[in-house]
Amino acid sequence: MAQFQKGKTTQDQVVQAIGNPPKKAEVNGKEIWTYNYTKIAGLPLMPNVNESAIFEWSKKGELLNAYKSGGSQGESDNPLLSAAGL
Repeated sequence: MAQFQKGKTTQDQVVQAIGNPPKKAEVNGKEIWTYNYTKIAGLPLMPNVNESAIFEWSKKGELLNAYKSGGSQGESDNPLLSAAGL
């Protein structure tokens, strides 16, 4: 996330670095891009990791904020994995 700088990084640069955002929303006049990441543990009793990279943009396309959220263990955006307890 350190490579993305407020007021300097463009939307095209983010797309080139990590791809098109799978989720976009508009909240309080800001465009919010969310990239979810889920790591499924390959070993029994090891927890899964679910986190999001979030980018907040002004209406002019200026990067206002970029941060990670979540990092919680044992959760997934996939309802089938959650139902299976994975």
